[in-house]
Amino acid sequence: MSRPVSSGSQPAYLPFPLALERLRKRLGASPHEVAAWLFLSSRTRARPEGMPAQSESALTPGPERGDLRAYLHVNELEDPPRFSFDPLLPDTASAPLDYLAPLAACWFRREDLDRFVPEDRFITGSDLVARWSGVADLDVGAFIRAKILESRLQDLHPITGGTRAALPSDPTLPTMETGLFAVSEIEAIEREDLALEGRGQLPAAGAPAREVKESSFERRERLIKAVAVERGQGTRNFLMVVAKREGISKARLQQLITLPKSPKDGAGPRWSDPFSLASKSFPARRKTQR
Repeated sequence: MSRPVSSGSQPAYLPFPLALERLRKRLGASPHEVAAWLFLSSRTRARPEGMPAQSESALTPGPERGDLRAYLHVNELEDPPRFSFDPLLPDTASAPLDYLAPLAACWFRREDLDRFVPEDRFITGSDLVARWSGVADLDVGAFIRAKILESRLQDLHPITGGTRAALPSDPTLPTMETGLFAVSEIEAIEREDLALEGRGQLPAAGAPAREVKESSFERRERLIKAVAVERGQGTRNFLMVVAKREGISKARLQQLITLPKSPKDGAGPRWSDPFSLASKSFPARRKTQR
């Protein structure tokens, strides 16, 4: 027997096609990104068997901090199980493991979709290869493998965990092109290893590329001022507010605002340095009189 999936006139859950359309309109998300977000959320924070759904919030940081949850059999069960990718699906040499097909059975809470703020954005390995293929005299495959072995780039695959990029001789793993790569890691490598920061902003999957009309240092100063304004106004989670407005992750924002102030400022902080809210760049929060 099926049960309704609506609360009043508004659905409490949305099937995957409608959920994807909602995320695409608000975030420019792709199906591959949804798979990455679900994989990163469910692999360490899935609800243990026997725990009531009402208690699940104690295990998760919430959609505002990158936790995206999906459920199965919502039309049949009052306590639907949380979706997670099955790592035991068989693989063949001719067809990589498909992590998009299982999403067709997923349902999403409407309120989670509206509150969800991704901690990072992702593109596929094929998109990454195409992007870096424009670098002269660069063996893109070898370069990607080198960055993975340096632990500076992670090749995610929702079913196998990783790809053949680091283990090219393992035929049971999917190809590097089917993997998912974090935009924040890609941007860091482009800045540190390829000197590509000024060539254009890396687009989120499914979004058109946009040219950068400001230098990296102009962007840093603008972001510092934006963070200072939000903090001075007493905004809660002011870093996340600015990051969401810019369409980047909180970690990426922290990297950008700790870059040197100018090319000659060699003594300035680096993106990899610890971020401190005690920095002189941020005014102290004013105390309000009661």
